Amino acid sequence: MTTELSTTDTPDIAASTATLAVVECGCPLQASHAELNLTTTTTGSVATYRCKKGFQSASGTTSLTCGSDGEWKGTLPSCEAITPCIRFCGFGSCFVDDGTQKCDCNTGYGFFGLSQFCLDVNECENGLDYCLGRPACGSNARCINSPYGSYTCRCPSGYTGDGRTTCEGQV
Repeated sequence: MTTELSTTDTPDIAASTATLAVVECGCPLQASHAELNLTTTTTGSVATYRCKKGFQSASGTTSLTCGSDGEWKGTLPSCEAITPCIRFCGFGSCFVDDGTQKCDCNTGYGFFGLSQFCLDVNECENGLDYCLGRPACGSNARCINSPYGSYTCRCPSGYTGDGRTTCEGQV
């Protein structure tokens, strides 16, 4: 995507036009046991992380920045349980909250029904990505769930694009 900006300082100076590329970084990786705060995923956007209740930062930074190369810059925070425990959570970690052992599921996993441990979330059924709550895949794309806490988006034959944001028919 490209955005054009025009400025005219005085009547006797011709208008100058600059073209700035707006680069899409996509959703940043989700740090385990951290909440992500993010409003956009384009150049200059900042993704801020905060360790969830029962966890504290062990290393990494609290934010990542979307670079002009389309990559998130910085190191994901590592959040560890303040008081470790021995409860089996499946794809998650145990922590102690007010004396009670609880599970916090990794990104892409959650509790279902009466389940007491973390199971794979089918993002394709849910239809929303984790970072902005927008559709998991672009229009015309096919969502393919992974049993390992993630999903991929594919454009159908005859279409081009990344699948996440767009699939356009070839002309």
